Amino acid sequence: MKGLNIFLADGFEDIEALAVCDVLRRSGLEVNLVSITDSLNVCSSHGVMVLSDKKWEDCNFTLNYLSERDVMIFPGGMP
Repeated sequence: MKGLNIFLADGFEDIEALAVCDVLRRSGLEVNLVSITDSLNVCSSHGVMVLSDKKWEDCNFTLNYLSERDVMIFPGGMP
């Protein structure tokens, strides 16, 4: 695998995003936490503040970029 993106919005479910990120990073994979908000800081559904690696607007989601990514993860949550 070449890399993964986990997309985060305010209200994301902690376990669906952070546990997955932790396990994948421990296995040596490149995981990017990507905020889809205006800030790098994203608040989970249980009030945990997470500093994402990138903001959506700072990512270059061209066809070439996406072909270099193997997985895109969209954890659930509450609005």
